[in-house]
Amino acid sequence: MRGSRSAWPRGRVLGGSSSINYMAYCRGHADDYNAWEDKFGCEGWSWLDVLPYFKKSEDVTIEALHRSPFHGTGGPVTVSAPRCLCRVSRLWPKACEAVGTPTYKDYNDGACSRGASFFQSTMRNGTRCSTAKAFLHPLLEGKGSGQGCSLEILTRAHVTKLILEHRRDPPDTGNAAVVCRGIEYVCQGDPCRTRKRVFARREVIVSCGAIGSPQLLMLSGIGPKSHLEGLGIPVVRDLPVGENLQDHITFGLVMYVKSETLGDDSGSLMNLARYMWGKDGPLASNGLEGNAFAQSGICRDIGGAPDLQFHMSATGGGPPSAQVTNPLSLRAR
Repeated sequence: MRGSRSAWPRGRVLGGSSSINYMAYCRGHADDYNAWEDKFGCEGWSWLDVLPYFKKSEDVTIEALHRSPFHGTGGPVTVSAPRCLCRVSRLWPKACEAVGTPTYKDYNDGACSRGASFFQSTMRNGTRCSTAKAFLHPLLEGKGSGQGCSLEILTRAHVTKLILEHRRDPPDTGNAAVVCRGIEYVCQGDPCRTRKRVFARREVIVSCGAIGSPQLLMLSGIGPKSHLEGLGIPVVRDLPVGENLQDHITFGLVMYVKSETLGDDSGSLMNLARYMWGKDGPLASNGLEGNAFAQSGICRDIGGAPDLQFHMSATGGGPPSAQVTNPLSLRAR
Protein backbone atom coordinates (compact mmCIF):
# COMPACT_ATOMS: atom_id res chain seq x y z
CA MET A 1 0.00 0.00 0.00
CA ARG A 2 1.28 3.42 -0.94
CA GLY A 3 -0.44 6.49 0.41
CA SER A 4 -2.99 4.20 2.12
CA ARG A 5 -4.08 2.93 -1.29
CA SER A 6 -3.87 -0.55 -2.74
CA ALA A 7 -3.76 -1.61 -6.38
CA TRP A 8 -6.78 -3.51 -7.69
CA PRO A 9 -5.99 -5.11 -11.05
CA ARG A 10 -8.93 -5.03 -13.43
CA GLY A 11 -9.65 -7.70 -16.01
CA ARG A 12 -10.14 -5.32 -18.91
CA VAL A 13 -9.43 -7.99 -21.49
CA LEU A 14 -11.32 -10.83 -23.16
CA GLY A 15 -11.96 -13.34 -20.41
CA GLY A 16 -12.00 -10.68 -17.71
CA SER A 17 -10.02 -11.38 -14.56
CA SER A 18 -9.78 -15.06 -15.50
CA SER A 19 -7.16 -13.92 -18.03
CA ILE A 20 -4.92 -12.30 -15.41
CA ASN A 21 -5.53 -14.17 -12.13
CA TYR A 22 -3.67 -17.08 -10.51
CA MET A 23 -6.13 -19.61 -11.97
CA ALA A 24 -7.02 -20.95 -8.51
CA TYR A 25 -10.39 -22.72 -8.80
CA CYS A 26 -12.31 -22.07 -5.60
CA ARG A 27 -16.11 -22.02 -5.41
CA GLY A 28 -16.82 -21.16 -1.79
CA HIS A 29 -18.79 -22.84 0.99
CA ALA A 30 -22.37 -24.05 0.64
CA ASP A 31 -23.49 -21.94 3.62
CA ASP A 32 -22.43 -18.76 1.79
CA TYR A 33 -24.76 -19.54 -1.10
CA ASN A 34 -27.57 -20.64 1.19
CA ALA A 35 -27.29 -17.37 3.12
CA TRP A 36 -27.75 -15.41 -0.11
CA GLU A 37 -31.09 -17.10 -0.60
CA ASP A 38 -32.28 -17.51 3.00
CA LYS A 39 -31.11 -14.19 4.48
CA PHE A 40 -30.99 -11.86 1.51
CA GLY A 41 -33.79 -13.19 -0.68
CA CYS A 42 -31.67 -14.14 -3.70
CA GLU A 43 -33.97 -16.88 -4.93
CA GLY A 44 -32.23 -19.50 -7.02
CA TRP A 45 -28.77 -18.90 -5.50
CA SER A 46 -28.71 -21.67 -2.90
CA TRP A 47 -25.92 -24.25 -3.06
CA LEU A 48 -28.18 -26.90 -4.55
CA ASP A 49 -29.37 -24.41 -7.17
CA VAL A 50 -25.92 -23.38 -8.37
CA LEU A 51 -24.16 -26.75 -8.08
CA PRO A 52 -25.60 -28.11 -11.38
CA TYR A 53 -24.17 -25.08 -13.21
CA PHE A 54 -20.74 -25.57 -11.67
CA LYS A 55 -20.81 -29.20 -12.80
CA LYS A 56 -22.11 -28.33 -16.26
CA SER A 57 -19.30 -25.82 -16.87
CA GLU A 58 -16.52 -28.15 -15.70
CA ASP A 59 -14.23 -30.60 -17.38
CA VAL A 60 -12.40 -31.89 -14.32
CA THR A 61 -9.25 -33.82 -15.25
CA ILE A 62 -8.42 -34.89 -11.68
CA GLU A 63 -8.96 -38.65 -11.77
CA ALA A 64 -9.91 -38.90 -8.09
CA LEU A 65 -12.84 -36.51 -8.71
CA HIS A 66 -14.26 -38.11 -11.86
CA ARG A 67 -16.97 -39.93 -9.89
CA SER A 68 -17.56 -37.11 -7.43
CA PRO A 69 -21.17 -35.86 -7.15
CA PHE A 70 -19.75 -32.33 -6.91
CA HIS A 71 -17.83 -32.22 -10.20
CA GLY A 72 -18.52 -32.63 -13.89
CA THR A 73 -16.68 -33.65 -17.04
CA GLY A 74 -17.05 -32.58 -20.64
CA GLY A 75 -17.75 -28.91 -19.89
CA PRO A 76 -15.85 -25.94 -21.36
CA VAL A 77 -13.77 -25.00 -18.28
CA THR A 78 -10.87 -27.35 -17.57
CA VAL A 79 -10.14 -27.97 -13.87
CA SER A 80 -6.85 -29.70 -13.15
CA ALA A 81 -4.41 -30.67 -10.40
CA PRO A 82 -0.86 -29.23 -10.18
CA ARG A 83 1.33 -30.71 -12.93
CA CYS A 84 4.58 -30.08 -11.07
CA LEU A 85 5.08 -29.99 -7.29
CA CYS A 86 8.44 -29.08 -5.82
CA ARG A 87 9.61 -30.64 -2.55
CA VAL A 88 8.36 -27.72 -0.42
CA SER A 89 4.91 -27.93 -1.99
CA ARG A 90 4.68 -31.69 -1.49
CA LEU A 91 5.27 -31.16 2.23
CA TRP A 92 2.40 -28.66 2.56
CA PRO A 93 -0.37 -31.07 3.70
CA LYS A 94 1.94 -32.73 6.22
CA ALA A 95 3.04 -29.34 7.57
CA CYS A 96 -0.61 -28.32 8.05
CA GLU A 97 -1.38 -31.58 9.83
CA ALA A 98 1.50 -30.86 12.22
CA VAL A 99 -0.33 -27.74 13.45
CA GLY A 100 -3.74 -29.41 13.66
CA THR A 101 -5.21 -28.74 10.20
CA PRO A 102 -6.23 -32.03 8.57
CA THR A 103 -5.81 -32.90 4.91
CA TYR A 104 -9.02 -32.35 2.93
CA LYS A 105 -9.54 -34.22 -0.34
CA ASP A 106 -11.82 -31.78 -2.19
CA TYR A 107 -12.26 -28.28 -0.81
CA ASN A 108 -14.80 -27.53 -3.57
CA ASP A 109 -17.41 -29.96 -2.21
CA GLY A 110 -19.16 -27.09 -0.41
CA ALA A 111 -18.54 -28.49 3.07
CA CYS A 112 -14.89 -27.66 3.79
CA SER A 113 -14.70 -25.58 6.96
CA ARG A 114 -11.19 -26.59 7.90
CA GLY A 115 -8.60 -28.48 5.93
CA ALA A 116 -5.48 -28.34 3.73
CA SER A 117 -4.97 -29.53 0.18
CA PHE A 118 -3.39 -28.67 -3.14
CA PHE A 119 -5.14 -26.11 -5.31
CA GLN A 120 -7.39 -27.09 -8.16
CA SER A 121 -6.71 -24.74 -11.07
CA THR A 122 -8.33 -23.61 -14.30
CA MET A 123 -5.50 -24.85 -16.50
CA ARG A 124 -5.62 -26.98 -19.63
CA ASN A 125 -2.54 -28.95 -20.61
CA GLY A 126 -0.25 -26.65 -18.64
CA THR A 127 -1.80 -23.42 -20.01
CA ARG A 128 -4.37 -20.94 -18.76
CA CYS A 129 -8.01 -21.84 -19.40
CA SER A 130 -9.68 -18.43 -19.18
CA THR A 131 -13.39 -17.93 -19.77
CA ALA A 132 -12.46 -16.51 -23.18
CA LYS A 133 -10.60 -19.70 -24.07
CA ALA A 134 -13.35 -21.88 -22.62
CA PHE A 135 -16.47 -20.13 -23.94
CA LEU A 136 -15.65 -17.51 -26.58
CA HIS A 137 -12.92 -19.11 -28.67
CA PRO A 138 -14.97 -22.23 -29.55
CA LEU A 139 -17.85 -20.02 -30.71
CA LEU A 140 -15.56 -17.82 -32.80
CA GLU A 141 -13.91 -20.87 -34.34
CA GLY A 142 -17.34 -22.24 -35.17
CA LYS A 143 -18.27 -18.92 -36.75
CA GLY A 144 -15.25 -19.15 -39.02
CA SER A 145 -16.18 -22.67 -40.09
CA GLY A 146 -19.60 -21.60 -41.27
CA GLN A 147 -21.61 -23.12 -38.43
CA GLY A 148 -23.80 -20.04 -38.15
CA CYS A 149 -22.56 -18.43 -34.92
CA SER A 150 -24.11 -15.00 -34.42
CA LEU A 151 -21.61 -13.84 -31.81
CA GLU A 152 -19.90 -10.53 -32.51
CA ILE A 153 -17.26 -9.10 -30.15
CA LEU A 154 -16.30 -5.42 -30.05
CA THR A 155 -12.91 -4.78 -28.45
CA ARG A 156 -11.53 -1.38 -27.44
CA ALA A 157 -15.14 -0.34 -26.81
CA HIS A 158 -16.11 1.17 -23.45
CA VAL A 159 -19.74 1.08 -22.32
CA THR A 160 -20.72 4.42 -20.78
CA LYS A 161 -24.43 4.05 -20.08
CA LEU A 162 -27.43 1.74 -20.12
CA ILE A 163 -30.37 2.89 -22.25
CA LEU A 164 -33.33 2.75 -19.87
CA GLU A 165 -37.00 3.47 -20.36
CA HIS A 166 -40.03 3.49 -18.08
CA ARG A 167 -42.86 1.08 -18.75
CA ARG A 168 -46.09 0.59 -16.86
CA ASP A 169 -46.45 -3.12 -16.38
CA PRO A 170 -49.13 -4.23 -15.99
CA PRO A 171 -50.92 -1.12 -17.28
CA ASP A 172 -53.72 -1.15 -14.68
CA THR A 173 -51.40 -1.10 -11.64
CA GLY A 174 -49.83 2.28 -12.21
CA ASN A 175 -46.39 0.92 -11.25
CA ALA A 176 -43.65 2.09 -13.60
CA ALA A 177 -41.04 -0.54 -14.36
CA VAL A 178 -37.60 0.35 -15.66
CA VAL A 179 -36.54 -1.65 -18.71
CA CYS A 180 -33.06 -1.72 -20.25
CA ARG A 181 -33.27 -1.45 -24.03
CA GLY A 182 -29.59 -1.30 -24.91
CA ILE A 183 -26.25 0.40 -24.22
CA GLU A 184 -24.18 3.41 -25.20
CA TYR A 185 -20.45 3.02 -25.83
CA VAL A 186 -17.42 4.86 -27.16
CA CYS A 187 -14.51 3.39 -29.10
CA GLN A 188 -10.89 3.84 -28.10
CA GLY A 189 -9.00 5.96 -30.59
CA ASP A 190 -12.05 7.99 -31.61
CA PRO A 191 -10.89 11.62 -31.14
CA CYS A 192 -14.49 12.84 -31.02
CA ARG A 193 -15.52 10.14 -28.52
CA THR A 194 -18.74 9.67 -30.48
CA ARG A 195 -21.31 7.79 -28.45
CA LYS A 196 -22.73 4.84 -30.31
CA ARG A 197 -25.80 2.83 -29.42
CA VAL A 198 -26.68 -0.85 -29.57
CA PHE A 199 -30.24 -2.01 -28.89
CA ALA A 200 -31.22 -5.45 -27.60
CA ARG A 201 -33.95 -7.62 -29.06
CA ARG A 202 -34.24 -9.69 -25.89
CA GLU A 203 -32.10 -8.69 -22.89
CA VAL A 204 -28.96 -6.92 -21.70
CA ILE A 205 -26.57 -8.71 -19.36
CA VAL A 206 -24.40 -6.45 -17.20
CA SER A 207 -21.20 -8.35 -16.39
CA CYS A 208 -18.51 -5.76 -15.71
CA GLY A 209 -17.19 -7.12 -12.43
CA ALA A 210 -17.52 -6.03 -8.80
CA ILE A 211 -16.37 -2.49 -9.63
CA GLY A 212 -17.49 -1.97 -13.21
CA SER A 213 -21.09 -3.20 -12.84
CA PRO A 214 -22.04 -0.85 -9.95
CA GLN A 215 -20.26 2.00 -11.72
CA LEU A 216 -22.22 1.44 -14.93
CA LEU A 217 -25.52 1.21 -13.05
CA MET A 218 -24.80 4.47 -11.22
CA LEU A 219 -23.74 6.24 -14.42
CA SER A 220 -27.14 5.15 -15.79
CA GLY A 221 -29.03 6.62 -12.83
CA ILE A 222 -29.47 3.52 -10.67
CA GLY A 223 -27.87 4.01 -7.27
CA PRO A 224 -27.91 6.05 -4.03
CA LYS A 225 -29.92 9.21 -4.69
CA SER A 226 -27.70 11.61 -2.73
CA HIS A 227 -24.55 10.33 -4.42
CA LEU A 228 -26.01 10.54 -7.93
CA GLU A 229 -27.46 14.02 -7.36
CA GLY A 230 -24.09 15.21 -6.07
CA LEU A 231 -22.57 14.18 -9.41
CA GLY A 232 -25.37 15.66 -11.49
CA ILE A 233 -26.68 12.26 -12.65
CA PRO A 234 -30.50 12.06 -13.08
CA VAL A 235 -31.88 9.50 -10.66
CA VAL A 236 -33.84 6.64 -12.22
CA ARG A 237 -33.94 4.40 -9.15
CA ASP A 238 -32.77 5.16 -5.61
CA LEU A 239 -31.05 1.89 -4.68
CA PRO A 240 -28.02 0.98 -2.50
CA VAL A 241 -25.87 0.09 -5.52
CA GLY A 242 -22.15 -0.07 -4.74
CA GLU A 243 -22.56 -0.61 -1.01
CA ASN A 244 -21.05 -3.54 0.91
CA LEU A 245 -18.08 -3.88 -1.45
CA GLN A 246 -15.70 -6.44 0.04
CA ASP A 247 -12.27 -7.67 -0.92
CA HIS A 248 -10.31 -10.69 0.28
CA ILE A 249 -7.37 -8.90 1.86
CA THR A 250 -4.12 -10.88 1.76
CA PHE A 251 -1.14 -10.46 4.06
CA GLY A 252 2.05 -11.91 2.65
CA LEU A 253 4.63 -13.70 4.78
CA VAL A 254 7.91 -14.44 3.00
CA MET A 255 10.24 -17.18 4.25
CA TYR A 256 13.47 -18.44 2.74
CA VAL A 257 14.18 -22.16 2.64
CA LYS A 258 17.13 -24.31 1.59
CA SER A 259 14.93 -26.88 -0.13
CA GLU A 260 13.97 -26.95 -3.79
CA THR A 261 11.32 -24.44 -4.92
CA LEU A 262 9.55 -23.79 -8.19
CA GLY A 263 11.81 -20.83 -8.85
CA ASP A 264 15.02 -22.87 -8.80
CA ASP A 265 16.30 -23.10 -12.38
CA SER A 266 12.75 -22.71 -13.73
CA GLY A 267 14.11 -20.75 -16.67
CA SER A 268 16.80 -23.28 -17.57
CA LEU A 269 16.96 -24.79 -21.04
CA MET A 270 16.01 -28.16 -19.60
CA ASN A 271 12.83 -26.83 -17.98
CA LEU A 272 12.02 -24.78 -21.06
CA ALA A 273 12.28 -27.96 -23.15
CA ARG A 274 10.09 -29.86 -20.66
CA TYR A 275 7.39 -27.25 -21.08
CA MET A 276 7.65 -26.80 -24.84
CA TRP A 277 7.47 -30.51 -25.63
CA GLY A 278 5.51 -31.95 -22.73
CA LYS A 279 3.77 -29.02 -21.01
CA ASP A 280 5.43 -30.25 -17.83
CA GLY A 281 7.88 -28.98 -15.23
CA PRO A 282 7.91 -25.79 -13.14
CA LEU A 283 6.85 -23.62 -16.09
CA ALA A 284 3.56 -25.55 -16.21
CA SER A 285 2.71 -24.42 -12.67
CA ASN A 286 0.58 -21.41 -11.80
CA GLY A 287 2.87 -20.86 -8.80
CA LEU A 288 0.00 -21.16 -6.30
CA GLU A 289 -0.10 -24.72 -5.06
CA GLY A 290 -0.94 -25.05 -1.35
CA ASN A 291 -4.39 -24.17 0.01
CA ALA A 292 -5.98 -24.34 3.46
CA PHE A 293 -9.18 -23.15 5.14
CA ALA A 294 -9.88 -22.48 8.81
CA GLN A 295 -12.33 -20.80 11.16
CA SER A 296 -10.87 -18.11 13.40
CA GLY A 297 -13.67 -18.22 15.94
CA ILE A 298 -13.97 -14.43 15.69
CA CYS A 299 -16.71 -14.17 13.08
CA ARG A 300 -20.21 -15.10 14.23
CA ASP A 301 -23.23 -16.36 12.35
CA ILE A 302 -21.25 -17.80 9.42
CA GLY A 303 -22.45 -21.37 9.84
CA GLY A 304 -19.90 -23.89 8.62
CA ALA A 305 -18.16 -21.46 6.27
CA PRO A 306 -14.48 -20.70 6.95
CA ASP A 307 -13.34 -17.12 7.46
CA LEU A 308 -9.62 -17.70 6.88
CA GLN A 309 -7.84 -19.00 3.80
CA PHE A 310 -4.14 -19.73 3.43
CA HIS A 311 -2.19 -19.78 0.16
CA MET A 312 1.25 -21.34 -0.18
CA SER A 313 3.43 -20.43 -3.11
CA ALA A 314 6.86 -22.07 -3.29
CA THR A 315 8.40 -19.71 -5.81
CA GLY A 316 12.03 -18.79 -5.27
CA GLY A 317 13.38 -15.28 -5.47
CA GLY A 318 15.72 -12.98 -3.61
CA PRO A 319 18.86 -13.67 -1.59
CA PRO A 320 18.57 -15.64 1.67
CA SER A 321 19.90 -12.65 3.58
CA ALA A 322 17.00 -10.44 2.53
CA GLN A 323 14.51 -9.44 5.20
CA VAL A 324 10.90 -8.64 4.42
CA THR A 325 9.30 -6.23 6.87
CA ASN A 326 5.82 -4.77 6.64
CA PRO A 327 5.20 -5.86 3.03
CA LEU A 328 1.94 -3.86 2.82
CA SER A 329 3.46 -0.64 4.25
CA LEU A 330 0.78 -0.51 6.94
CA ARG A 331 1.02 2.29 9.49
CA ALA A 332 0.16 2.09 13.17
CA ARG A 333 -2.53 4.53 14.33
